[in-house]
Amino acid sequence: MKRENLLQRFGLGLLLLVFAASAVHLATRTRRAATPGIITLRFAHWQLEGGLREAYAAVAERYMALHPNVRVEQMPIPERVYGSWMRTQLVGGTAPDLIEFGQLPMDVMDELLARNFLPLTAEVEKPNPYNRGTPLERVVWRETFVDGLDTGYRTSNLREYYKIPTAMFTARIYYNRDLWRELLGDTPEPRTFAEFTAIARRVQAAPPVAGVPLVALAGAFRNSWVMLDREFGSQMQRMSLQVDVDHNLTVANTEVAVGWLRRTWGADSPEFSRGLELARDLIGTMSPGFVQQTRDDAVFLFLQRRALMVIAGSWDYTSLNSQADFPLGAFPLPLPARSDPVYGPAMLGEMNEAEAGAESAFALNAAGAHPEVALDFLHFITSAEGNRLFVEKSRWLPAVTGIMPPENLRPLMPVTEGYPNGFNARLLANLGFDVRRLWENNLGLLGAPTDGVAQVQAIYREQLPAALKADLTRLIAALRANVARQDTTIAALTGVMHGDSTADRDRVETKRSDIFRQQNAREAEAYWAEAELTAATRSAP
Repeated sequence: MKRENLLQRFGLGLLLLVFAASAVHLATRTRRAATPGIITLRFAHWQLEGGLREAYAAVAERYMALHPNVRVEQMPIPERVYGSWMRTQLVGGTAPDLIEFGQLPMDVMDELLARNFLPLTAEVEKPNPYNRGTPLERVVWRETFVDGLDTGYRTSNLREYYKIPTAMFTARIYYNRDLWRELLGDTPEPRTFAEFTAIARRVQAAPPVAGVPLVALAGAFRNSWVMLDREFGSQMQRMSLQVDVDHNLTVANTEVAVGWLRRTWGADSPEFSRGLELARDLIGTMSPGFVQQTRDDAVFLFLQRRALMVIAGSWDYTSLNSQADFPLGAFPLPLPARSDPVYGPAMLGEMNEAEAGAESAFALNAAGAHPEVALDFLHFITSAEGNRLFVEKSRWLPAVTGIMPPENLRPLMPVTEGYPNGFNARLLANLGFDVRRLWENNLGLLGAPTDGVAQVQAIYREQLPAALKADLTRLIAALRANVARQDTTIAALTGVMHGDSTADRDRVETKRSDIFRQQNAREAEAYWAEAELTAATRSAP
């Protein structure tokens, strides 16, 4: 009885101690925020990978050294709750000045941005003041980024720049150098998919370790996407030229869908079959049940030396390097050789990684207490000095041009030479819910012991037409709704142009013309998709 009382008292004391510590922390933070003459700038992110908080802290410390009247505080929030946390903070009026903006559905993203964040369109057309004395001194802010802010930071509907990126990402296959040497000797890193699968077979034939078979590639459902996309897309390089209706060298998911309806390609196309075969062979190198596994499951398997390789992004390099008790190696995702007699004919040639853009972007809270200071901090972290410091500490790839990463990060840099990738299964899946569900629910069938490719082809042959029509119908309705919503914006901008406002009329006219062009493109896409859908429905047996 006395022992139970002692434990209860200990638990109560511990609870009171935690409460007291929290109260002191809150009071101290409140007192710091209220210090006369001191501006407290807060920014939130979900990057909990190793080294990232230290990198942000280093950038903040350097900024505070330049601005003694500013105190910068970072707020790391777990990714799983980040979206809900962000919405709650914005609604409650307690959101920080800068918020890392995640990948959300376009309608949700547009609504959140328009209601809660400041557009930065005018600012990105001015030079970054922190680049004075560098080769980027006279370059406008937008053009100092590796992708010119072309990868999603100017939304398709609002036609404004809202988000400023801080890093660039690629995907690589990491491997255990010690285990590689033990199993494969001096075998070089694979340059083609055939060499990769040959290595995987050798690993799978190796004796079990402590009764557990070795896995060649630690896979997970989300991690596998990037390599599945590359392998499947390699077989669609030439087909993409036929599907690309507007000949702009990029293929939209609508064009892929219409290509199927027109029978430009289909379930029985040789390219589709070869793409599924490559996906099947890749799945055969992964840990069993990868579809049910998470990224953390794959990383754990790799760190436990139960897998030779793992698919991961460049953002994972620091975390993997700090957790692994063995040296890491990395190589680009291997693709079929152009000379491959089976897979080569569908290819144009070696593929580049031009799709790798700047990400990990921050948006400026419209209700923030210090928008000018927040914008100034964004300028600093994306300047030549600030981004170089961030890269050195985080071991992430730079978002700003002209910054060379450390030597050990060079293998993570994107491949810039070669042809664009062909469209992949996920591009088609992104058309809408029905098509995405069809792909994701049947991906595991490719790993079936017998004829998995034929099973997936049969399912697509039977079920994809209905899924495509349902998703295209929703897409057409969304396009028309977007056109209607922007009519109000165009009318308002026209009023500014013809009114007595002293606003920058050139900038307003540029924005109005831009929206007009986008309106015409969306309306044309809606009419085109509807016409193709109607024609396909009428010609269906």
